[in-house]
Amino acid sequence: MQKRLKVLALLAVTVLIVGLWSCHHDADSTTGTVVLQMSSKYGDQSFALNSFNTDPQGRYLKVQNLAFYLSHIQLVKTDNSVVDLDTVAIFNFDIPATLSVTYKNIPIGEYKKIIYWNGVDSLQNLHDPGDPNLLSPLSGGYDMWWPMLLYRFETMDAKWDTQDTLLRHGLTYHIGTNAIYRSGQVDGNFSVTGGNTTNLNMVLDVKKIFYPDNNDSIDLVNEGQTQCSNASELAIAAHFADNFSQAFSLQ
Repeated sequence: MQKRLKVLALLAVTVLIVGLWSCHHDADSTTGTVVLQMSSKYGDQSFALNSFNTDPQGRYLKVQNLAFYLSHIQLVKTDNSVVDLDTVAIFNFDIPATLSVTYKNIPIGEYKKIIYWNGVDSLQNLHDPGDPNLLSPLSGGYDMWWPMLLYRFETMDAKWDTQDTLLRHGLTYHIGTNAIYRSGQVDGNFSVTGGNTTNLNMVLDVKKIFYPDNNDSIDLVNEGQTQCSNASELAIAAHFADNFSQAFSLQ
């Protein structure tokens, strides 16, 4: 009898181990991890904050800060099914830790594009920036909230001139308000496999913000300042946001 009980106990432990292994194995085989990395360039030139780039008119540009929100990020499979990622994420080129976001438990499969919205949605825009969770992308610690504007969807400050030693002209783009919320997408095939990590490099081409593929260029002289404080500045902000949302690629 005692021997039989030992056998039953051994069988029970074996079943438990197999069950746990199966659950772990199934989890690993049906989901993977996606790391979304944000990088930048200026056309065929490298890009970095406080470094010079040359625009198509031979002018020198130095971007001093650049930060933005992406919200409601989605991965689209080749069968058109959709996997939701973050409701909101912040990317700040002055804070390298924000330029890589990890998403776990992503269903395995073949994917063909990423869909996103530039900025925060109308409900997120009402979020209290005093949120004590300093790790929240909507924390006021990221300096992306302003009483008159609520959240800044994109913020860029830069200088430009015809000679790199002068830089007499400032550029200020503090973009926000619900009317300026824009969507975009980047195409590119990638796979998510069980238990593995897929690294996705999303590239912001700063040149395309000013000189997009559709030739709807931003006039640095007449469209160089906006904090969305009046109708004229809102028009500049809309132009900037339109171009910004289409300036990404997946590599």
